Amino acid sequence: MDLNDIAEHIFASRWISGTRIEDVIKSSKHFNALGIKAIINYLGEEITKQEAVNETIDTYIRFMRYIKN
Repeated sequence: MDLNDIAEHIFASRWISGTRIEDVIKSSKHFNALGIKAIINYLGEEITKQEAVNETIDTYIRFMRYIKN
């Protein structure tokens, strides 16, 4: 675990539900059941290459398919 991982765990774990699609959906469903809405973001503001854009699009498509099922 490097310094970035430690910082993420300490400061962001309250707001970040996971790095795997399954974890994010599980967490979102949990909070939805409590009446709390969730937003799922896969951030990519720093993307400058088409390959990375395509990977981000593919990730969003996988999210949508996982949610649908």
